[in-house]
Amino acid sequence: IDSLAARGVRGAIVVAIDSGGSHRMDEYNPWKHATTRLGGGEGERYVEFLARNLKPYIDARFRTRTDAKNTTIAGSSMGGLISLYASLTRPNVFGNAKDQTAIARAMNAVGFRTNSDLVARVAADGRHEEWFWRREFPAAYLWLMGANNVVKR
Repeated sequence: IDSLAARGVRGAIVVAIDSGGSHRMDEYNPWKHATTRLGGGEGERYVEFLARNLKPYIDARFRTRTDAKNTTIAGSSMGGLISLYASLTRPNVFGNAKDQTAIARAMNAVGFRTNSDLVARVAADGRHEEWFWRREFPAAYLWLMGANNVVKR
């Protein structure tokens, strides 16, 4: 967000949620797994909290565009999984989410074609690490928000 602001892009309210520490795998995974490493099963409650409590709280206290088209949910790693789950189960609340190549392939299989609405890009140096997500976030944000919704100074 800071790098976008430095380029004159403004207008977003970003709400970051603590990852839950050791409870993260349970909170961010909607499905219960037999292995303790994957945990899970509390993701639906987490998404319900976001949709019924947190988003209305933010909308009531800040000047937001409250419709789903202007509400993005995103995350990395398990945060990406729960974001995808939220966008699929609550499309009337979370209208924007960034997916990965596997999702694009699945969508292609049922008739969607890669175009300006469906973008799948995999960077050759991509890693499951913070530095990579930080580098890629500005482009993802600009794509999610769409050129008409990005305000420049």
